[in-house]
Amino acid sequence: MKRIIALLAVWAVFIGCEPVERDFVNPDVTIFVQNSQGENLLDSEVDGNLLGSDIYAEYNDDIYRITMTRDSGPARWQGLRIEPYNVYANDYTPVLRFGEFKTSSIDEIRGETFIIHWGDGTSDEVKFDLYVKGRKNVVQRIWLNGKLASDNSLVVRIVKE
Repeated sequence: MKRIIALLAVWAVFIGCEPVERDFVNPDVTIFVQNSQGENLLDSEVDGNLLGSDIYAEYNDDIYRITMTRDSGPARWQGLRIEPYNVYANDYTPVLRFGEFKTSSIDEIRGETFIIHWGDGTSDEVKFDLYVKGRKNVVQRIWLNGKLASDNSLVVRIVKE
């Protein structure tokens, strides 16, 4: 009888425990860069595009210049690169990506900041949060130059004049 009660107690503990789903991918910050007419300044066919500019990111006292390739294999730091927005949805719009920032189920990224320099003497500060609040609520917020740009993703749109 004691064994049955012990087994029921163990079973009740396992049934009562809801798994916490906090599996993160190592995130990138995605940056759309447009002119005031809404044209993508990372598109080689747009007049006045930024592709020949000396664009780089400044992060943790390091400089990251644009690369056009991504390292394959396990998630690792990728730096600053130009990539299609979402090849899985057949959206090949070129965007800047910066990361991959290391996260795990217990990490919290709050106030992580980097600066994009555009090669023309101007720059933009990007700051973001990524963490889990409670059991399942993933918080993703991004600021551009001190103003909240999104409170539900790590995507930001920058308009260059």
